[in-house]
Amino acid sequence: MITNEVHMEIEVLRKHGFSLRRIAAEVGCAVNTVRSHLATGTKPKYEWQKRRASKLSPYEIYLRERQVAVHPIWIPASVLHREIADQGYQVA
Repeated sequence: MITNEVHMEIEVLRKHGFSLRRIAAEVGCAVNTVRSHLATGTKPKYEWQKRRASKLSPYEIYLRERQVAVHPIWIPASVLHREIADQGYQVA
């Protein structure tokens, strides 16, 4: 991931006449990364990806309730798996 500081350094080095290969060596990234950042001419913008639903999402409430019910003691994952398998969970 390129930070704003690295992006600015790429811009400055290019204005000083450095080659793409030398800029990449200076900032520690690939030549294609330098090329793409110079081509866009904008600061990098990173966004969080949308969180996908888990396979266990339908059983999350049940699993949390089971954990709270036996709190100082823990339940092995194999037991929890067996319990949700009885509820219709199928392993992919």
